Amino acid sequence: MLLTVVAFLAVTVGLVLASRSSSSVQRVVVILEGTGDDDFTFAQCVYVVECDNGIVRVEAVDPDAEAHVSGTSAETVRDAYAFGGGSAIAAALAKPSGRGGAPFVVVPSERWTRSLDKVGGVRLTVPREMHVLVRPRFYSLAAGPQVLSGGATSAFLIGMEADTNGSRAGTRAEVAEAIADALLVKGPAGGLLAFGKVETSLSEGELKEFVGRLSTARTVRMKRSPVARE
Repeated sequence: MLLTVVAFLAVTVGLVLASRSSSSVQRVVVILEGTGDDDFTFAQCVYVVECDNGIVRVEAVDPDAEAHVSGTSAETVRDAYAFGGGSAIAAALAKPSGRGGAPFVVVPSERWTRSLDKVGGVRLTVPREMHVLVRPRFYSLAAGPQVLSGGATSAFLIGMEADTNGSRAGTRAEVAEAIADALLVKGPAGGLLAFGKVETSLSEGELKEFVGRLSTARTVRMKRSPVARE
């Protein structure tokens, strides 16, 4: 009789653990925040990160891609951020796919730029000389390939918004992918997405579990969403 009870409990515990595993978070919207004048914050880089069965898929979303938030004037992913932050972007991205809104993580500008500094910055090609004010600093970026610090990378993205020459959206996507490669793919994602240091709709346990799977993934695939028309 005792053996029967023990066997029953073992099966029950196994089913519960399997159920918890199957309900693990698979898809998270990660937003790297930018800071402008008067401490105005905006979505500087947006990613949809999926992690399942040891495979991670990171999609860089164009901030100017079409997105709508019910009851607001938002027309792009970037606009959506002003009407509800990470939750508004996650909901807006879910509509075209027909899937429910994914949980989100918003990483403050100071945190992700410092994280980029810790991994040695990122190598990018600046198409032309730029001078960008990101209070309280002023950045002068020379044209050509170079390694940019976290702050300079953020300034480069801001400078590209005012650039009417060349493929602004294409360059912005390349920068976003390089940042993701440095911080989410090759870098210490656990440090970047630490609970208590970011804004998130995930519980502490859910975020740690997701980051753990992200850090031990066997395969990582980058995907670029279609860029908005300029």
